[in-house]
Amino acid sequence: MFIDLNKIVLELFPFFTASINKKQYNELNRSHMKLNFSVEDLNSKTFWQNLAGNNFSINKENIQEDIKLNNQPDFSENLFKQEAYLHLENQIKLDFQKLTSLLKKLYEYDLPCVFAFVFDEFWEIHNQLAPYVKHYLDDDSRLLPTPWIWYVDPKKEKEILDESKNTLNQEFSTRSMFSGFYGPHRDKGKRSLFPDGSPKILSFWLPLTEANTLNSCISLVPADRDPTYDTENEDHWSFNRADIRALPAKPGDILFWNEAILHWGSRPAHRENLKPRISVGFEYVKSDFKETCYPNYKFGYYPDFKTRLAIIATQFRLYLTEAGFPKIFIEFIKTNDSIIKNSDEKI
Repeated sequence: MFIDLNKIVLELFPFFTASINKKQYNELNRSHMKLNFSVEDLNSKTFWQNLAGNNFSINKENIQEDIKLNNQPDFSENLFKQEAYLHLENQIKLDFQKLTSLLKKLYEYDLPCVFAFVFDEFWEIHNQLAPYVKHYLDDDSRLLPTPWIWYVDPKKEKEILDESKNTLNQEFSTRSMFSGFYGPHRDKGKRSLFPDGSPKILSFWLPLTEANTLNSCISLVPADRDPTYDTENEDHWSFNRADIRALPAKPGDILFWNEAILHWGSRPAHRENLKPRISVGFEYVKSDFKETCYPNYKFGYYPDFKTRLAIIATQFRLYLTEAGFPKIFIEFIKTNDSIIKNSDEKI
């Protein structure tokens, strides 16, 4: 049964904005746009193609390409079983300048960066992950339609925190349209593991710019240092703070973990001239695991344009509900059906 995305968003929107007054809300969502656009534009190929220019395309729709695996990945099987994550350096080759130039443009226009997934080039990124996913899950593992792009701007983070000091809902400041910081969490927790502890789902996180301890790198607690990992008490954290591991990373690196590990994006420092941290994330599901509520795609598959818009709209609900949406994005969600069949994301 498909959820009524329109109803959920419209019902939740007043609740999450109630904790701030109108002036604060307007300030937090103030517009810096240099581009005028409508909901019709957001749903238009022409709009996106004109915005991106000739460097990006929306040509590969509803097709399946063969994937050639040229790189030889660095497998660390025992370490992954022990710690439930891996950080592999200098593994993939992408035109990072090209990709981040588009994301910076979207950010400057106050367009959430996940809109970049209307373009073929952002669907091509994950194909380089095929050998890693196939090794740690299985040969027929699939991509879940849950990609996301984080643009952590230290300057904007400071503005948001400063402006929201008097609000009752401090979480609002960290889950805003302009923020990339998320507090410690497990994605799906124990239910994402098989009884033997092996993963049903893996999360991959790729930095497109340098991620360091000042501009918000990933931090986590390795599984073997987390007393409540893969237990019924996983919501009660009792790890030693000395076991927290910060993971600075550079473009070309790959980080991945199972969805029971405790992790977060650190809050950036409030210093001058810190560059934004831009990163992209993907989730993959093991082929013999059939209970996920999501559709899933083989490596090399390109959804059609309408499905890409639906994926983006669904991700808005999953990531940004607590921020309170600008009206234009509520309308965008209303014009695109959810592809998630179950609002509880049961797996």
